[in-house]
Amino acid sequence: VVLCRPLASSAAGETAFCDTKVTKKGRITVKTKGYDAVKVTVIVRAKPKPGFTDRWKPNTWRKSWILK
Repeated sequence: VVLCRPLASSAAGETAFCDTKVTKKGRITVKTKGYDAVKVTVIVRAKPKPGFTDRWKPNTWRKSWILK
């Protein structure tokens, strides 16, 4: 899941439009429309291998970048 939002405080509550593309290896390409500075948050859900599940560690993780 890829989430995009504008950074400008005057654009509070508005949405930024992003085109995303994911390759087979997992590389994500994001193209933004409408705003110059955008914060992009990527939520990744990974399925653990059998026998390697941890109860204390979630199967999802998120990372965010600021694109200017």
